[in-house]
Formats: sequence, C-alpha cells, structure tokens
Amino acid sequence: MADNRQFIARNMVREREAEREGHLVIYASLRGVLLNLVTAFRRRYRDLHIHVHFLSSHPIPILQRVRAEVNAGLPTADVVIVPHYAVLQLVREELTRPYESDQFRYYPRTFFNVDGGWAALAIEPIGMIYNSGKLSADDLPATSDEFLNGPWKGRVATQYVTTFSEGMMGAFYLVALKRRMKESKWREFLQGIATRLDPVYYECLLHMSHSIARGEQLIGFPATLRKASMADAAEGGPVDTLHLMDLPDLACMRTMCLIRGGKHPNAAELFFDFALSKEWQDEMGEKLEGMVPSRPGTVTKYWVTKPLEMGLEYFPTTAEVERLEEYVSVFKELGLK
Repeated sequence: MADNRQFIARNMVREREAEREGHLVIYASLRGVLLNLVTAFRRRYRDLHIHVHFLSSHPIPILQRVRAEVNAGLPTADVVIVPHYAVLQLVREELTRPYESDQFRYYPRTFFNVDGGWAALAIEPIGMIYNSGKLSADDLPATSDEFLNGPWKGRVATQYVTTFSEGMMGAFYLVALKRRMKESKWREFLQGIATRLDPVYYECLLHMSHSIARGEQLIGFPATLRKASMADAAEGGPVDTLHLMDLPDLACMRTMCLIRGGKHPNAAELFFDFALSKEWQDEMGEKLEGMVPSRPGTVTKYWVTKPLEMGLEYFPTTAEVERLEEYVSVFKELGLK
C-alpha cells in the first residue's frame, strides 16, 4: 500500500512537471502506429497541456540526427522509437539515459534495460515474402538449398547489407540466420545468394516489398510479416509469407528509448510508461493489425498472416551489433552488396 501511495504521489509530481515543460519531441520509424499512439497519449492526458512534436523517418537518418544534435548540444528528441538494432547503437554511443519504469514489472527481463533506458514497445516478426499471384505453393522452395538451387536468379529482392542509408534490418537478418547454421553452411548460403541468385538490392524495405507485389521480383527478404505491413506491401499485388524450414523464425523488437539530450524528461517518462501500459498495449493489439504487443498476456486481434510454429528468436543481440563491421566485411567477401 505504501509503495502504491508513493507511486501515485510521484506520478502527480511528474504530471505537474510535464505540464510545466509543455512539450514532448518524438523521433520514430513507425508511421501510422506513432499517430495512433500519440492520439491515445493525448486522450489519456487530455487535462495536461503538452504539445507533442514528432518526426517520422527511416532508422538511419534518425540515428544520424540524434547523434549530431546531442553532440552539438542542440535540442533533440526526448523519445526515439526504432528497430531494436538502432536503439542498441544509441546505447553503445551513450546517447540514451537510464530509466526504471514502474511498468517493467509486467515485462520479461529481456524486453527492457534500466541502464540503457529502453523497452520493447512491440514485436515484429521478420522473414521472407513472395508474390502469391505469380507463384503457387507448389512453386516455392522449402529449404535454403532449394532456394539457392531454384529458378530464382534475378528474381530475388533484398536490402543493401554493406552500405546503410535508410536501415540495417537486412544485415542483421542475415547475421541472425547464423544461429541455426554452422559457420561453413552460413557462408555457403550467403555466397549462394550473392552469386547464384544475383539479387536486386533496395535501400528501403517497403520499396522492396512493393517490387515483389508488382512481380518485378518474386521473392524478397527481409520483410515485416505483421498484417499491416503485408497490406502495405500488397499495394501493387498479392504477397504472402515464405518459410524455409531450416531457417529460424525471427522477430525484431520495435524499441523505444529515452535520449540523453532530451529537454522534456518528465513528459518523456509519462509517454514511455503509457506506451508500456495495459491501456495502450490492449488498444494496439485490438486495432493496429498485427503490431504484436510486447506486454505479456495482451490479447491481440491480429498477428501475422501465418502462424510461426517453432517460436520466435529475437534479433539482434548486443554482441551482434558490436560486431557489425566484422559482418559487413564478411558480406563483402562473399559478394553481397
């Protein structure tokens, strides 16, 4: 009871200070979900006069902007919401600040970090897609060997994995595949992609998905398999998920963190806690077509287009992020772009 009274008192002080700050700045690569989250936050705190400013962009431009603003002592984001790899890079560069949310008690230890000031807002299953209008189930490869040895040369799309102007999901996806393969098999698979399949490369994963939908290429990876993303991808035609049995079922956290240079810390913490609350996680699970809520026990109306039977492995790890330069050298050596 005493702890609860302390929490209520602390939150009242924070609400008062947040209103005094008057603003909240969010940078995110989340598009529609961000708009819904901000709307719900404003509804929850309708009596507080907090102006919410947000920037939606790709993960790499957000990283670059935060890095430049903090290092120059300029106003920057209070909260950043990006794929997990980008938050781990911000933590590594000491651009985040510690925070211990009262909501953390409801989450697995792997879904938050007090010292890094981050938590998983949602989970995004990541995998392969194909054009289901041009390919039937009988046409599809079932294993990585069948994929490499099939009639897919020039008909595969992927993201650049040695240079990064918009995102790094493709690079960390390839790194995560190594978890289920021996080193030699993993290298053979990557070299096969580069030399046998001769993929078409894209900076933007959404553009890559659109190319699959239009039939310009027939198989693409990595792609977000949540229903809303599949609907975005299908603007030009039908797409569906492709599962290779010898590859792991992967997921990347959509993570939010608090930025060290943010000027509105109390408003940021209110927003952070609200995004982890049962109120928002339930709303996200009910309305946002496949953003898998990170809060355990949340009932979701939508998930992915097909069940993933073997469980999900989350990527990347801190160690994988720290070894990115090493992996990029391997990608180049094997012929990937």
